[in-house]
Amino acid sequence: MTGARLAGVWLAACALVVSPLLWAAIPPLVDYPNHLARAWILTHAASVPELAANYVVNFRVLPDLAMDGGMLLLSHLLPFEVAGRVFIALAMLSPVAGTVALHHALHGRVGLWPLAALLAVYNTIFFWGFLSCLFSIGMALCLFAGWVATRTWPVALRVVLFAPAAMLLLLGHLFAFGLYGLLVASFELGELIGRRRFVRAGLLRALALGLQFVPALALFWLSLTHGGPTHTEYGNPLTKLIALLTPFTFGHGPGTLDGLTWAFAVVALYVGVSRRYLGLSPLMRVPLIVLALAAVAMPNWLAGAWAADLRLPATLPFLLVASTAPRPLRAGLGRAVMLAAAALLAVRVWAVSTSFASYDRWFADFRAAAAALPPGARLLMVEPKLSGPRPALPGLPQALGRVEALSFLHVPALAILDRSAFYPNLFTGWTTVDATPRNLPIAEPQGMPLPPDDLWRALDPAEADAIAAFRDNAGDQKYWRNWPEDFDYVMWMSFQPGAEHVPPQLEPVAAQGWFTLYRIRR
Repeated sequence: MTGARLAGVWLAACALVVSPLLWAAIPPLVDYPNHLARAWILTHAASVPELAANYVVNFRVLPDLAMDGGMLLLSHLLPFEVAGRVFIALAMLSPVAGTVALHHALHGRVGLWPLAALLAVYNTIFFWGFLSCLFSIGMALCLFAGWVATRTWPVALRVVLFAPAAMLLLLGHLFAFGLYGLLVASFELGELIGRRRFVRAGLLRALALGLQFVPALALFWLSLTHGGPTHTEYGNPLTKLIALLTPFTFGHGPGTLDGLTWAFAVVALYVGVSRRYLGLSPLMRVPLIVLALAAVAMPNWLAGAWAADLRLPATLPFLLVASTAPRPLRAGLGRAVMLAAAALLAVRVWAVSTSFASYDRWFADFRAAAAALPPGARLLMVEPKLSGPRPALPGLPQALGRVEALSFLHVPALAILDRSAFYPNLFTGWTTVDATPRNLPIAEPQGMPLPPDDLWRALDPAEADAIAAFRDNAGDQKYWRNWPEDFDYVMWMSFQPGAEHVPPQLEPVAAQGWFTLYRIRR
């Protein structure tokens, strides 16, 4: 295949994968509205008094700045919500770019094989909207590709070149920096094992190459001087089995399409390796083993970050594709595998596009109801637990998609963009944004929307002491403990509007679809 034709195939495939972003102004990735709202505060707090009354910008050294920095740049070039979707597209394609770079560094060519990485783009990390992490994972793979490609260069030159890049990677996201460090360390270990003896010169060389991480680690220590989360918990060992499904699970738990994609990938990999249709680069044997062990050992909570154990499994398919190269196949077999993979990808893109269009309408309903908020109002979100079967996604069979209640988790953050509202669960604290002093007592970054039962509990004097004594993993109190005094409005979301038992303090103001806005009577 000519270079121009190969480039055309790659361009078409990547455009297809990101095309669902055309169907939603705010793509329904769980944490995305929260991150988008923080980026909005960073760019507008100085010019909007109501926003400045609720939030204060606090730029500082942090190992989670990829989206903040990317949005600050993109929002000066594009309309804000378009800039957000462009960053999502970059986050989606970043691990694919890293796969291509590493594959070329290991095998000296690209070809069509790395397109297989596109099947792993719609993964659990993407569903949760961990966009800084996803974007930085791709950058870590690109940086590691450079490390592999320069393995014959002088040690001093490599340290000088890679130390600044490692610092930037740390600022992008801590997980990606750890991934890169693990890849480099295991790669160098493999090199030493390949020499069959740990000669003194080899060990000294490996230690010298480790100097590239010293400036980044000093930067990380600096980030800890102004506090940071510390909660670490291994979690249920069974979650490690669930984590195996994360590379192809686009939702809170695998659906039928996720299972089919996972089964296809596993069978194709097994047949490819057992029949020697795929060749593994010897340079990647030790790194892949080390990363697989690290995935098992990774805790569920790590230094305040939830789902740490889901991130390495979601990264492994990209590394496997980069580390392997196909050998000549029978024309019929190769064509059948390519057609099956293309069909799975096409169905996935159609399902995601259709679901994004539905969520776009629902999110627009929230924004229409929230338009009645006075600028700067403090908003409490109430969301009853979903009982019974989930509502169907219009235009999709149940096997291909379902309504994810989690996709609405941070929708209230959109009121920050539209009405400069205060949302208690915005990611503040160890970020670039803090709540102002008047809002600090009701800021709970790891809090969830309030179930109706808790709304009523807070009104019961007998429950007051128990609620006040409770602390979450971050040491925060319940943000809703004195909601009638601390908040101005309540947005009530229900898949069955009209069936709610509403406290007498709430006066309806606006309603749209599943959302009803209430004013709190004083």
